[in-house]
Amino acid sequence: MRARGELLSAPGCAAAVAVPAPDASWRHPLPRLDAVAVRGLAGIVVARLAVNGGIRVVYPFLAVIARGVGVSFEVIAFMVASRSLAGLVGPVLSRVTSARRQRDAMVLGVVVVAAGCLLVAASAGVPASVRPLMVGAGFMATGLARPLFELPMQTWVSANVPVAVRGRALGLTELGWALSLAVTVPLAGLLIETAGWRSPFLLVAGLAVVGAVALAAGLRGEDAGGRREAGVVPPGTQADGHARTRRVPTGVALCVGAALAVAAGESVLIVYGRWLSADFGLSVAQIGVSTLVIVAAELCGEGLMVVVSDRLGLCRTLFSALAVSLTAYALIGLVGSRVVLAYVAIGMLFVAFEVTIVVLIAFASLTVVAGPERSRLLGGLMAAIACGNAAGAVVAPVAYAGGGIALAGGIAAAAAGLATVVLWLGSRPTAAGARGR
Repeated sequence: MRARGELLSAPGCAAAVAVPAPDASWRHPLPRLDAVAVRGLAGIVVARLAVNGGIRVVYPFLAVIARGVGVSFEVIAFMVASRSLAGLVGPVLSRVTSARRQRDAMVLGVVVVAAGCLLVAASAGVPASVRPLMVGAGFMATGLARPLFELPMQTWVSANVPVAVRGRALGLTELGWALSLAVTVPLAGLLIETAGWRSPFLLVAGLAVVGAVALAAGLRGEDAGGRREAGVVPPGTQADGHARTRRVPTGVALCVGAALAVAAGESVLIVYGRWLSADFGLSVAQIGVSTLVIVAAELCGEGLMVVVSDRLGLCRTLFSALAVSLTAYALIGLVGSRVVLAYVAIGMLFVAFEVTIVVLIAFASLTVVAGPERSRLLGGLMAAIACGNAAGAVVAPVAYAGGGIALAGGIAAAAAGLATVVLWLGSRPTAAGARGR
């Protein structure tokens, strides 16, 4: 059957959205990724190890890093919040990267990660009064690197991967998110106990060198818009039966919902290492190794995106993930002293959170307007995610100090519930949904 795309545009929507018309059958094979897309995605996954490693390696060890820098936990959490606000440059970067080679922009992001991590590591040799300033500047650099890398990455995927398999492709790129945790955090826990608090940043800087080489090799001469505009399903593909989307959030709903969902996750992520140490007596190395539970959960979430999202439909996948998130946040406040139940709750949380974020990005990438317009929408989404990260990082230490993990989990559940309401009320039915198919 010949594939066809239908446009959806609603008041307040940042861009028109292409939603393939559904087919009654699920048996048609999904289009395959071609060699250029596979090679590019492989380079992106390796590079994301460093970009996301620079972001994620600090979370389980914030208390240890705070002692090394000579500041309180609340101050180091504020540095993380400030780092997140660097993502607000996303809309500005979208105007630059849409007109530049996507590979060059992504390589620049990886280089900035290396510079930021080396700055933090070098702060151990300066006077104590200067050290917090250097660490704060290094954190800001790693925060800036994320939109520098991810915005052109998402634009590249939108331009080089057909709509019918874009959920699968974005799920594959997210391997770099989970693997960054698997590679950096367990090693960081061991390195901190033997070589001090600055050693994880040297580890990430080394990964950045490898990532830059892999990215340059994987995206050999490819521009984001150089081969095709993949926002419209190419004729002859079997996309009809695989994007079973009945409702699509508007651009405003996507951004607000993403900010709330990310704030919910950050509210727990900021304090979970401190919680495991205080309530269960885990050492730094044990916390690092136990992070493999989170890695397994995220890989499950990415596996779900790769396997089922393009068949089940992005909308159903999104609201199912939000429902699981609400359950996990509520469960976190009820675990008491049962460490196994704590890991079950954390695993549920990260599976659902991973799926939620990837689906929101997939919705934002389903545009058929010109590349710059798509980049602006993705830039707005990145800015919203940055605001959510910053809000969660500010609220989490206060909530934890006032009511422990139960209060932090309750606030996260409220934010996730509000995100669900916003995304549902801010969605509009597609043509297929209006027909009731």
